[in-house]
Amino acid sequence: MLPITIQNSLIKSQEINEDVINLAAIINAECGICDSLEQYLTGSVVLNRMDSDKYPDSMIGVLEEPNQFDGYNTPSFRPTVATLNVALNLLHGKGRDTTIIYFYARDSPNKIFKKNINKFVKYKLKYHNYATCEN
Repeated sequence: MLPITIQNSLIKSQEINEDVINLAAIINAECGICDSLEQYLTGSVVLNRMDSDKYPDSMIGVLEEPNQFDGYNTPSFRPTVATLNVALNLLHGKGRDTTIIYFYARDSPNKIFKKNINKFVKYKLKYHNYATCEN
């Protein structure tokens, strides 16, 4: 990740670390066009996986899991001021839903996954569905 400069007085530079940047970048890459609720939920999925025994306990470990985060290492994998604010809030415990562990695009062609996970969906939003527990 290249160093970034944020020109926003609401974000203190000492709060910006690798986890903040990576969380903000994946939120932008996965749902930069989404409203703030979907952005908070997407970030929550990453943090909840870090807390789960079934996933790596580091941010990069979670993001690098095969076939999980399509936006990782794409041109959209970069933080914005908006997603940095979301990431900082989430990492300070604000706006996090601790129950969701999966999300998928509503238009995803993966019918088998959707069939298996649909009974666990907690949120059906404009771009993504978010599910609460592991099958």
